[in-house]
Amino acid sequence: MKFYRHRLRERWPPLRDRGVAVQRFDGFAARRSSPDHPFDVHDVLYASYLVGGRCRHDIGDQQIGETPGSLAVVHYGVPHFIDTDGEPASLYNIYLDPERHPMPSLPPVLRGPLHALLPIHPGLANRRNRLLHCQMEDRAAMAMLLARMWTEQEAARPGYLETLSAMLVELLVLIARQLLVTGVSGPA
Repeated sequence: MKFYRHRLRERWPPLRDRGVAVQRFDGFAARRSSPDHPFDVHDVLYASYLVGGRCRHDIGDQQIGETPGSLAVVHYGVPHFIDTDGEPASLYNIYLDPERHPMPSLPPVLRGPLHALLPIHPGLANRRNRLLHCQMEDRAAMAMLLARMWTEQEAARPGYLETLSAMLVELLVLIARQLLVTGVSGPA
């Protein structure tokens, strides 16, 4: 199996300094052209939020379909590929580094559900499921928050790291509230 290793920890100052970065893709299109096509591997916790279109996560020999509103989490170092069958999709990538930056503290009722999806440390990742996901009911709120995070990160105005940290808390609360209702899904 071939890999593209993405060393993201040093790529974005907010990921290096605060443990969070957001990347936006409008019109993203990709296709694994053959079984030998390389997989992506990240040095941080990686999540993708599908705003529009359809995609499939290829994780080794597993394939998991995603629809708009899907938040998928791939753990540290897990080979994966997002395949849109060549059709355009809109998505956000969210990069977190709880190994170097502890996750913000949330109320106890939200911690358990959140940590089922996002491990607080790579050593606590779910070893059985290499990809976990949930379907966000309030798709507009999620997309708007990620757009605000992307805009703040890209503008890099004074205080943007503090603003991103505050928005990360908001993002985690939004996700944890959804998990209280639906729980976490993963491949069998």
